[in-house]
Amino acid sequence: MTTDTQISDRELEILRLVATGATNQQIAHQLHISVNTVKVHLRNIFGKIGVTSRTEATVYAMRMGLVPMTDTGAMPAEPEPAPATAPAPEHALRDTPVEETAPEPVNATTEIMDTAPVEPVVPVTANDPAPLVASTQAPAANRRLVMVAGGVVALLLLIAVVIMVTRQFSSVAPTPTTSTEGLNVPVPDKPWRELAPLSDGRAGFAMADVAYGGRSYIYAIGGEDSSGVSGQVLRFDISANTWVPRRAKPLPVSDVRAAVIGNKIYVPGGRLASGQPTDACEAYDPNRDTWATCKSLPAPRSGYALAAVEGKLYMFGGWDGTTYRDEVWQYNPDTDEWTALSKM
Repeated sequence: MTTDTQISDRELEILRLVATGATNQQIAHQLHISVNTVKVHLRNIFGKIGVTSRTEATVYAMRMGLVPMTDTGAMPAEPEPAPATAPAPEHALRDTPVEETAPEPVNATTEIMDTAPVEPVVPVTANDPAPLVASTQAPAANRRLVMVAGGVVALLLLIAVVIMVTRQFSSVAPTPTTSTEGLNVPVPDKPWRELAPLSDGRAGFAMADVAYGGRSYIYAIGGEDSSGVSGQVLRFDISANTWVPRRAKPLPVSDVRAAVIGNKIYVPGGRLASGQPTDACEAYDPNRDTWATCKSLPAPRSGYALAAVEGKLYMFGGWDGTTYRDEVWQYNPDTDEWTALSKM
């Protein structure tokens, strides 16, 4: 199934576990991540689906069909082992009569060979030196038995292969279908469609997609327009197909990137109107339409690559005003610190 919020696969895993009543420690242990990372994911999830508590998140997960009603509750405890059965007393074993059972056939080949016609065996008497067996047709019969046995074994192998293939395909979950009623879905022969344009031509700006309050938005931040380097912030409402101005970035920059962690959009560095890169880092809160200053970069950078992974920012390379760089920096929003990692 799909939702109208852009929730990652890892966030869906955590949301399902929250709906089953799992604690942060249990989630971290099951997914092999730290408790702090679980908290960051929960902040991201709460911001995207517009809830403020685990109870509301559980109700949301059930309403959207992420977990069935029977899956809610505490995580199941380990099943207790069945009590061992006490051995029978020795005297009971001695007194119990032993029943003789007929031997079972070894395999399919043995059963087939037992049903093939075999020449009768001459009875043996006490005066006979050795049993005599009539075997005038034994070689031909043996060949027929081997051919029949080989055919049965091949048939059994074929049946086993068919069963395994059938189980493999039947175990694949069917692709969920999503209703497109009320949506402006492009037809196959027209894969592109034109949306509402920006208020002015723009280049070198940062973009980020954020979902909150049950709606999805795209933010265009900073960049360079006809008037020069700008700090303008525009929000695109996907469902309404409209651009709306929001609070401008305090420091206008171009050649910049943005990434979302939790309920904030982080915009580090960038190129100033003077043409030189900056080490400033600012964060935008879409819910409150406010800006805040973060810890400065270790050095000025513009034209870099940026990614958000497991609640942290990763910044790669960029331009320092003189040359292109190979440094990689990590930003932790919980501690407001930048850390140098292995260079590219």
